[in-house]
Amino acid sequence: RLCSMVEQVYREYQRQLWDPALGGDGQAPVGCSKAGGHGEWHFHRFGNLGVMMMDLKEQRMWEPSGGVPAVEQPIVSSEQWACLNEVLTKVSGLDHLVICSEYPFIDDSIEDAQYKAALPSHEHLGHRWPAHGSELRKLTHALFAWKAKSPDRQVSLVAGGVGYALNSTLTHVTRGQISQIVSGPLTEKSDRFWSECKGDLDNDIVYDHEAPKTLVETQNLSLVRFARRDGIVTCSDICVTSADLSKDEDGDGMADGPLLQLLGLTPQVTDGLKRPDW
Repeated sequence: RLCSMVEQVYREYQRQLWDPALGGDGQAPVGCSKAGGHGEWHFHRFGNLGVMMMDLKEQRMWEPSGGVPAVEQPIVSSEQWACLNEVLTKVSGLDHLVICSEYPFIDDSIEDAQYKAALPSHEHLGHRWPAHGSELRKLTHALFAWKAKSPDRQVSLVAGGVGYALNSTLTHVTRGQISQIVSGPLTEKSDRFWSECKGDLDNDIVYDHEAPKTLVETQNLSLVRFARRDGIVTCSDICVTSADLSKDEDGDGMADGPLLQLLGLTPQVTDGLKRPDW
């Protein structure tokens, strides 16, 4: 009953932002969940850029009774896989595909994640990608296969939900690289990154984490930018720490740090006085 109430409130507010009819027209947009189902994943296109928002809560909220361990249940439903496949096979003209997740796609190795998830103190890790090795491999191989169909195609993974910032590179033996950007917590408690910085998913895919201490041990957020250069959509990110948000670079007692500058919210001089323009 509680799950149904939460689902109803979500659809009346958040889903309505991108599906005003709330499924009333009987059609689910390409790559999107049906309004009458339990999942809430969705795909959006901005010119040659495609963004797929995946849902990892569907299985967790509606898991069957009986105490089945999380690592033994699918992390993504068959319906959600079908929508992702629809995007990869039927949506044409994309140069850059962004896959978003509430948790990192890769931080721990598959073996370490499955070991930790079996411990009572870390069973929550069973709801994250690395503890589901077969599905993680299925996803990454599908993305590399899509990327390999055109030399101009790029894939970026964007995630959060953990206590650290992280930049990672996935490298396929023949199909190039995919980047992963993990944004850390802005207001929640930060944490150290305890996983190994290198590893492999299988014989074809290896990964490399780059996590400077200055980024992972303090509160932060990642600003991700997509821009068209020479006809190709590129991705870049800037990690901004909580200290940057309140930085007073000119000593006048008013915040004017890099985040405010990037957002165009730095104070403006009016009538000889410096005032925020927001």
